[in-house]
Amino acid sequence: MWLAIRNRVPTWDILQKRNKQGPSICIMCISEDENIEHLFIKCPFAQQIWSDIVQWYGFPNLWQGLNIEDCLRIWFQI
Repeated sequence: MWLAIRNRVPTWDILQKRNKQGPSICIMCISEDENIEHLFIKCPFAQQIWSDIVQWYGFPNLWQGLNIEDCLRIWFQI
C-alpha cells in the first residue's frame, strides 16, 4: 500500500514511460488498460476483493469518488 500511495506500483502505464514493452491490458479482467486506479479500484476483480475485505473487517466502503491515498488515510487515519 505504501507503493500505491506514492504511485510507485509498476503498472503498465508506468513501465511504458520507462520504455518497457508489453501489453497494457489488465491481466485480471482483460478489459481495460492497467494503471494504478484501475488495478486497485476499478477492476472488477479488485472490487470483489475489496468487497470481501470490507465485509470481513467492517471497513467503511469509501471507494466512491475517492482515490487510493484518500481512502487509506481515512481507513487507517494516516
